[in-house]
Amino acid sequence: MPPVPPEKQNVKQVPTEQQLAARADCARTVSTRWRESLMQDGDLEDYSYFELGGTSVSAARLLVKLSHEFGYVIPLPALYENPSLRQFRNHLRAQLLPGLDAV
Repeated sequence: MPPVPPEKQNVKQVPTEQQLAARADCARTVSTRWRESLMQDGDLEDYSYFELGGTSVSAARLLVKLSHEFGYVIPLPALYENPSLRQFRNHLRAQLLPGLDAV
């Protein structure tokens, strides 16, 4: 039986150290900007940006900052569809680092 080509194998690749570092940097940047925007610290992982006092204006400012940092336009609906820090961070990782599963 001939070997199965890698693209047809149903095996997940282990992320490289560089990919893991990029994922960690993305998470750190998003978390930092999120907390700065809300002027809050602590466990904000699972609370909605808007429940924590964020407004549509502060959300727009947050997305502009992140868009400039990542060189990727982040549409406002992305925050409404992924309102918690954990959801939003995972969404951005999926957009910015395709192929790496969000952890």
